Amino acid sequence: MYFVRHAKSSWDNTSLTDFERPLNSRGRTDAPKMGLLLKSKKILPNLVLSSPANRAITTARMVCQAINYPLTKIEIRNELYDTSFQKVLNTIELVNSTIDVLMIFGHNEWITEMVNYLSPTPIENIATCGVVALKCHINDWFELDYSTIDLLFYEKPLKSE
Repeated sequence: MYFVRHAKSSWDNTSLTDFERPLNSRGRTDAPKMGLLLKSKKILPNLVLSSPANRAITTARMVCQAINYPLTKIEIRNELYDTSFQKVLNTIELVNSTIDVLMIFGHNEWITEMVNYLSPTPIENIATCGVVALKCHINDWFELDYSTIDLLFYEKPLKSE
C-alpha cells in the first residue's frame, strides 16, 4: 500500500477555496519526479484512489502518468478530502480483496496520522509529495492494523536549491 501526500500547492490566488488550490511550480516539478522514482522501483498499483481536491488529483494524474497507470482508472473519492484518518481507514477496509497494490493520494494531517497508526516506524510529518510504502501482511483490507504492517520506505522530493 502506498500513501502519497499531494505536491506543494499554491496560495497565490486568495479567491480560490482550499479545495480549488492548484499546484505551485515546485509541486508541478516534484510530482512527475516522484512518479519516475516509483517507476524505477517498478511500482504499479491495481487501484489508485484520490481526494477530489485540485492539488491532490493533479498530483495523482502526474504520478500515474509517470508510472503508466491509466488516468481514467483513478477513482476520485470525496471521503479522502477534509477527513480523518479513521474515515480513510474505513474506506480502505471496503476495498475489494482482489486488490493487492493500493495507492492513495490525499492530505495531511490524515496521511501522517494514518501512517503512524499503521506503521511500526513513526514519521513525524509526511512531506508534500512524500510517498510512504507499507507492506501489508493481510488477506483482506478489513484486517489492516499496526500488527500487520511493515514500513518499506518513505521517499520525499529533494528540495530545489
